[in-house]
Amino acid sequence: MNRSKPVIGFSLLIITNILSPLCVAAECPPIEPALPKLEYYLMAMDEARALGLDPAEAAAIMKVESNAMPYVVSQADARGLFQVQRETATFIGIPKEACLLDPEISIKAGLANLADLHETYEGNQPLVWMGYNAGRGNVKRKILPISTNDIWVIPEKLEETYHYVPRVACYYNELRSCNPDMPIENCINEKLIRKLPQCHSE
Repeated sequence: MNRSKPVIGFSLLIITNILSPLCVAAECPPIEPALPKLEYYLMAMDEARALGLDPAEAAAIMKVESNAMPYVVSQADARGLFQVQRETATFIGIPKEACLLDPEISIKAGLANLADLHETYEGNQPLVWMGYNAGRGNVKRKILPISTNDIWVIPEKLEETYHYVPRVACYYNELRSCNPDMPIENCINEKLIRKLPQCHSE
């Protein structure tokens, strides 16, 4: 993982993703026991590299979305490691019969969505992360019209996004701050699996 690029910084101005207990959808096969979280982070980072995405960004998003817990469903019916909704999965070409709780499918769907968002917003990471959390429509209708330059104005109705983006940025920057000589497994354990209080926004 290339950690030599500058870390990201930006400003947010404001004028939970709550995860429910395990819920198995009808299209899903019997649930397999969860793997150690490290394995899911490594899987996501490998898929990110294959798609030309930043592995640290992929891991940071998965951390905030699900804390690397594969079988969670949100109140908005977002599912799996990357908390993908069925509508989003269909938009990026995931078959309707696909189980979004399957870790491999969730990773592929989440990162395909992330890649599409990078194309849509020309690699502007704050916008990409806002789009991942709030949806493209909300970014277009509620954020872009009242934002200028690098000051992103997030309306009160999107308060979750206001907290989401700095958390992703925090984990992203933490991962990229690892010593390049440190094994990636150690970096993940230190920055993502152990608790980092500084990455929890109120």
